[in-house]
Amino acid sequence: HKTAWIAAAHAAGQREIEVGSFVPARLLPQLADTAEVLAFARTLPGLVASVLVPNLKGAERALECGAHLMVVPLSASHAHSLANLRKTPDEVVAEVARIRAARDASGSRTLIEGGVGTAFGCTLQGLSLIHI
Repeated sequence: HKTAWIAAAHAAGQREIEVGSFVPARLLPQLADTAEVLAFARTLPGLVASVLVPNLKGAERALECGAHLMVVPLSASHAHSLANLRKTPDEVVAEVARIRAARDASGSRTLIEGGVGTAFGCTLQGLSLIHI
């Protein structure tokens, strides 16, 4: 079970664990228990419990449930972003601004972290070229 794995990882010294994702249960039913898993993880001393939040609704759930850290995925690949999040990379960046505004308005100290996927290549689009 997920909580047993988290407890074992914590006992072994792991201090940050992504415990689930706040995504629609109809799309990923195996993650429907994220709120419960997060509640358990929050009881472990010194553990930073993070959750993946693909959009504002997921972030609102994470804030309600007391996540320490929200991870927002961003695909460098336009095709992958549309397939994974149904948004372009630019739309995801705009969503991050809304997530931050919601976090700030809530008074929460939950951290927001971005993860860039398909930065060097994409199974859907091929080579990803990022202009910095």
